[in-house]
Parts: sequence; C-alpha cells; structure tokens
Amino acid sequence: MTYCDVSVLFEGSYSAHKMKGLPKAISAFQCAAQVGREAIACIIHNLPDHLLTAEDMALMEDLRYAFSRYYA
Repeated sequence: MTYCDVSVLFEGSYSAHKMKGLPKAISAFQCAAQVGREAIACIIHNLPDHLLTAEDMALMEDLRYAFSRYYA
C-alpha cells in the first residue's frame, strides 16, 4: 500500500474532529484494514460551498458514507 503522512489543521478543526467521533472511527478503520496508523492517510477539510465543485461534493459525500460505518 502506498501512503503519505500529512497533517493539516485549521482553526477549530481538532475540536470538530473530536466532537464528530473521528478518533474512534479511525481506530475502527485501522483495525478493519489490519494496518498501522502510519499506513493510513486521512484528509479532513471543510470549505465554503461556493469553493466546491459538484465533483468535490460527491467525493466528500462518498467518503463520509464509506467512513460512516466506523462511527460509534
């Protein structure tokens, strides 16, 4: 598996990350994928609607759906 390690935090991102239960979701995904955290890349972003294309919105919706089963 090819991967990269990137962390990008914007104001309010970490608190939103914790409030939405992403640490549990990432841990569950890690267990299901049977890989270490270093092999997981996750990009979380929040942009104003006017900056997103329909393709961007569809991708984010697909990612949310894919991860939704890992939310507690």
